[in-house]
Amino acid sequence: MARGSGLCGLIAATQLYVPVYTIVNRWKRNNVWDPEKAARNIIRHGVSFEEAQEAFTDPFALVLDNYDIGDEQRLMIIGMSGRLTLLASVFIEFEAPDAFVIRIISARKATAYEENIYREAQEGN
Repeated sequence: MARGSGLCGLIAATQLYVPVYTIVNRWKRNNVWDPEKAARNIIRHGVSFEEAQEAFTDPFALVLDNYDIGDEQRLMIIGMSGRLTLLASVFIEFEAPDAFVIRIISARKATAYEENIYREAQEGN
């Protein structure tokens, strides 16, 4: 998938983050992950990937350009889970024939810095 297409296609090089809810809700979306990595994530960070996928339904969620590994663009979403925990989840995105796929790579509670970004975006700063 070309850089900047799909879920985060509105991210411009000059923007740090962008609300994604208007895009997320337009796609039939499948979330996938490696079950072994998901189990390790719970042990390491105390966050399940099932909970992490809830951040994608947060209407105030933000997506940040995270980093690239080879051809793979990794993104981070900062969003609230159903348990009202602010999470930071790293993911990749790609298109499959019948759906848009989000592969969750890691998830954890947001840092104070990430929480500030989230709150400032809600306040419009």
